[in-house]
Amino acid sequence: NIETASRGVIKYRIPDNFIMLYSQPQDQIIYSDGKVLKIYVPELNVLGEQNLEHFKPGFLVSGKSSLYYMRNKFNISFHKSNKPVLINNMPYYILLLEQKDVTSGFKKILLYVNQFWVIVKAEATTLEENFISISFSDITLNTKMTDNEFEFNLPVNTQTIKNPLLLKIEGD
Repeated sequence: NIETASRGVIKYRIPDNFIMLYSQPQDQIIYSDGKVLKIYVPELNVLGEQNLEHFKPGFLVSGKSSLYYMRNKFNISFHKSNKPVLINNMPYYILLLEQKDVTSGFKKILLYVNQFWVIVKAEATTLEENFISISFSDITLNTKMTDNEFEFNLPVNTQTIKNPLLLKIEGD
């Protein structure tokens, strides 16, 4: 089992803007404006760029698209109880997502959501029995964000690669 830890900041603005600025691994950036997904890998000085117009990115899209994706790929229920569980004196609901078909990539996902139904932690088991845990902290809602918070500057010699990272979904 390989364990890796990532640290950074995620900013999200309805309907489609998000940027993930990592401090660990070194300065990696993941960005989307809903039309294009960009992933910057500093070790390689490469920017992977994917047009999202004809692709369904699964968990990378917010709102109705990702809810539709999750409901089609997973059975969703409360894990053990529909009552909140106290963790570090904070109440959390725990949702269980179990795969419906083997193409979803994950066998099981536990989502920890707070009283505002914001996901604060996700634990997933892949088809290969790998365990992934993602925790979010210092969450703020309803902040006013400017366009420049979703911009980033790359080194001049960065190579851009147009790479089909996601599978095209027919009929979408």
